[in-house]
Order: sequence, then structure tokens, then C-alpha cells
Amino acid sequence: MLVVGGKVIRLNEDTDLLWRGRIQLGDEPGIYSDAQYAGLCLEFPVELLPYSGAFTTTGELTIIIEADEVQIYGGYEGHPVTVFGLFATGATWQRREIASGRLRSEHLELALRSEIPRYVTVRIEINSQLPPGLYDEIIVNRLSVRSATHFGYLGFRFPISHDDDTDRRHSVSAPI
Repeated sequence: MLVVGGKVIRLNEDTDLLWRGRIQLGDEPGIYSDAQYAGLCLEFPVELLPYSGAFTTTGELTIIIEADEVQIYGGYEGHPVTVFGLFATGATWQRREIASGRLRSEHLELALRSEIPRYVTVRIEINSQLPPGLYDEIIVNRLSVRSATHFGYLGFRFPISHDDDTDRRHSVSAPI
């Protein structure tokens, strides 16, 4: 889901667009003049919220990554994609891998099932098995989620407390 001018934009009935743009990953900056260069990896913070309003809940959700210029050389596995869940452990957060796959084409789907954490990160990396100079340059252009039980936002909006199921949000503003 993408909110533009107060209106919700959905790709289809159960797919939410979290981010769209053009970010180049690889070891040759600037070869795509229409894309921002990020280096060898990119990590998106994503908040996943159940339609039920609970802080966390069980369900099924698919993370969808779309990219251009993906080329896989023979004998290599593709570009690693990892989804990490962030779990509250007292006053700190614990980061655990909850899904992974390899971007081998212009489309990758990673499924999350059962207990879906509220805060996740989606990390896309260039395949580092190749020798330097031969890294594939890819353009990441879309991040979406598909689910009948959850929707998502790009970025984290931390609640004041997660001790109960209420969704009280706060904003902290500091002078610049």
C-alpha cells in the first residue's frame, strides 16, 4: 500500500507497494545515470501490521523484490536477499534471520508464515562470490508485500509501548 495525497494505492487487491525507484547495486558507480548508487548492498526497514490491529499475529505474507539488469554467471548462485526480524528483548532489539533467497532474475518472492514480526528489514546484496570487477550491476526498482492478513509501510514507526495490543505512536522532534 502506498499513500499519496491521502489516497491508498494498491498494486492489486492484496499487494502493497512499499517503495518504487531506481537504486544501482554493484562495484561500478554511475554507469546508470537514472539510478542512485548504493554500493554492494541495500537494506530497507519495513513495518508489517496485521489488519486485526494486534501488535503481532500469525498469518502469511510474501515480500516481493523487483530488479532490472540481473545477470547470473554460470556456476554462481545469484544475489543474496535476506529478511531479518527485529524482536524486543527487554530494552534492546534482537535481529534474527527469518527468510532468505537468491535474486536470479528480475523478480523474487520470499514467504513469511506463522508469527509475522512487526519490524523487519529486507537486505539485497551483490553476489560476492565473483571476483572484484566482475560483480553484476543490478537496479532494484520495487519492493512490495502481498498478504490477506497484513499490510506494510516503508520505515519504522515505533509505538510508545508494545506491552499491550494498542497502537500508540509518538514522534520525537529535535532541533536540527
